[in-house]
Amino acid sequence: MLQEVAAQRTEVDVAFVAAPDPNRQHALVLAWHDRENTETVPHYTLAGTPSERVMKEGFLLQAAGITDLYPDDSVFSQHRMEGYAGTPLRD
Repeated sequence: MLQEVAAQRTEVDVAFVAAPDPNRQHALVLAWHDRENTETVPHYTLAGTPSERVMKEGFLLQAAGITDLYPDDSVFSQHRMEGYAGTPLRD
């Protein structure tokens, strides 16, 4: 699966693919890979997340401090994420 290959090639701990709902309020996680095999996040609210920013502005790379920039994003703290890279996938 795409997320697993991405995680292996980049040596990241978590990789996922998500799609916005029709109202762009929530994201549905379509695929999830976590090296620690923690519980998959099935969906999340987009407001206040870097995914929201990616959907509006495009590619985003934050090498460190992601939990400080997005303190309300519980996925980051829950999975002890430090950095983030995201890009929109379009048809």
